[in-house]
Amino acid sequence: MSELEALIADLEDELEVKDALLLEHEATIARQAARIAALEAAAAAPHDPAIAVNPAAGDAKQAQKLAHEGAFNNSLEPQLRTWMAEAPTAVDATLLADKAKVLALEKTFDTPAAQAKLAALLPAITARLRATAQPYVIEAQAQRLLAIVEAGNQLYFGIYHGVLDMVRSNDGYDDFCAALDAVAPDRSRFPQPSADLATIYAAGREALPLFGEVLQEAARRAGGAVETRAAPLKHVFRVLQKHATRVDGGKPTEYESACDIVRGSIVCTSMGDLLVVLRVLLEMEAEGLIKIVRFKNRFKNPTAAGWADAMLNYVCLGGGAAAASHVCELQLVHATMLKARKEFGGHAA
Repeated sequence: MSELEALIADLEDELEVKDALLLEHEATIARQAARIAALEAAAAAPHDPAIAVNPAAGDAKQAQKLAHEGAFNNSLEPQLRTWMAEAPTAVDATLLADKAKVLALEKTFDTPAAQAKLAALLPAITARLRATAQPYVIEAQAQRLLAIVEAGNQLYFGIYHGVLDMVRSNDGYDDFCAALDAVAPDRSRFPQPSADLATIYAAGREALPLFGEVLQEAARRAGGAVETRAAPLKHVFRVLQKHATRVDGGKPTEYESACDIVRGSIVCTSMGDLLVVLRVLLEMEAEGLIKIVRFKNRFKNPTAAGWADAMLNYVCLGGGAAAASHVCELQLVHATMLKARKEFGGHAA
């Protein structure tokens, strides 16, 4: 594997983390929207005093995000601060239109007509996505991108390393790692059994409610400070983006490695609570409710940027054959790591 391929593989590992952490942002937005709706309803009620809703709250959040991005950019060497290979092109504009088409098709993706339309679009969309990556195939641009990635890794590694040291000192950390490392995954069920995108999504739709039930049951049995987050099905266009430049030897129009279409996370405030959750999941596996097919212990082996969690891929066995074949993804996250990522802008970067 070349240095560039290794870089892309590492970036894909980071994207796995960032996609799951989008759940945190989606959950926060949903909670804020619910609060605003409640305030607006109260303000409109004739028997209640008027309640002012602060319109600057959203502006403050956006300003914080821009500040994080600006701080990262300013931390780079001057020659790296403007790193894009070229200005947006006609291809980029066409891809925006492609994305809109795919999002529209998602609404009826379970119908043969929508699946046929997407299948017809895939070759051209994939070609355009690959074209946007071509500038970085040039050695000079690849080295420049590598330097930026390494600078970002160094910046956030320093933040995460201190937090991870604290997490590793938690009671239960060693027991958690021992229990996870002892898992015997059924690797014959990994990755997805089909490379066809429509087939994978059809199975994912069946698996999604079962996945949510597993999370809720795990939280119920574990008790304690456990928070679950289940996402809707991953957007199709995001899957196309990730696979267009795959470097694992597979074809960019084959999607068997898309194992996070059904995904979620469980967040706990201690390694002891995460250990309880893991034991519950193993108990549910013994009961025939799930089957673990892969895991990554990033508490022991963090990403290059220093992010640490545990990731389990499993299938849900409580439904039909399609659901039982669909590989889902669950991240077990320590709340302190998540707090560091949110407050120090690691996700934005």
